[in-house]
Amino acid sequence: MKESKDFLLRKSIKMLFVHIVTLIFLVILLVLQVNTEVEKKYINVLHAEFSKFDLKVEAQADILYSVRSFFIVNEGVNKEEWDFFLHSHNISHRYPNVGDLSYIEMIKSSNIVDKSAYKNLSNNEDHYVVKYSTLDESIIGTDVGSDQERYLTIKRAIEQNQIIITGPVTSFIDAPRKLILYLPIYENDFNDNGEIQYRTENVKGIVALSMYMDDFMAEIFDDYLLENFEIRVRNRDTNEEIYANSIDFTSAMRPLSEKVTVKVGGNFWEINVRINYFFFVDTSTKVVFVVIIFGGILINLSIYSMLRKFRNMLLICMENAKANPLSKK
Repeated sequence: MKESKDFLLRKSIKMLFVHIVTLIFLVILLVLQVNTEVEKKYINVLHAEFSKFDLKVEAQADILYSVRSFFIVNEGVNKEEWDFFLHSHNISHRYPNVGDLSYIEMIKSSNIVDKSAYKNLSNNEDHYVVKYSTLDESIIGTDVGSDQERYLTIKRAIEQNQIIITGPVTSFIDAPRKLILYLPIYENDFNDNGEIQYRTENVKGIVALSMYMDDFMAEIFDDYLLENFEIRVRNRDTNEEIYANSIDFTSAMRPLSEKVTVKVGGNFWEINVRINYFFFVDTSTKVVFVVIIFGGILINLSIYSMLRKFRNMLLICMENAKANPLSKK
């Protein structure tokens, strides 16, 4: 009797073990297949999004170069000519999210007679004073070089003769932080020879494009990225955090991460993109997972229940046979 019980018990355990191993094997195969598909989709999405990144940054650069060309071609631009340029190029309509444009005049300290005519005048020898702007009129006459980061960024733009972008800076008008792109404008007879001193001596002004942080990122990143991915942007050289959206996958069960380095306005940005692994798992795949796992569990439970019933029936029969030995004849 004891040997029969042990035999049935071992048989039940063996059958359950085989089914569980088979279930685990199927799940592993499915997971490996899904991993390949998910990682492929993730990389493809990032490549598709970042392939458009440079084009979007270039669109903003085009505006700055257009303004610079206007000031080079036209000597001594006045307010009416500035307004005419903005209106004729339909800037606000063609680039609705581009931010605010300003022309900043470079003035030497030796040329300043009445300091009270300027705002936030710095102690530098060269001053960068807003002359025209699409911003509020209160910004006119402000020496933006009084802010150290702005001043250093402007000097870099002049020395390198290219667009340079600031890190996040506080606005002179309101509280939200901004990113500002600067492009130098040189004298009309300027013939660049690559020398920093020559560039510095011949600069007459700066054209600036300022954008609030969220507007700038919305302009260069697609809504698809901003609304579904965690995005963290840092300056590679200074490690300064440039931007972080409100999405956080730090505690995600299984986050997917990728780091991309791009050049923006003379600076290298490290863009860390992270998303929950299950974002890329198709609904059909999730259904298959549920069917295999729960279906396998139910099948195993059913088999186990049937084996227990069969075992109990055999035990009852064996007990009856033992209690009634004459029934064997």
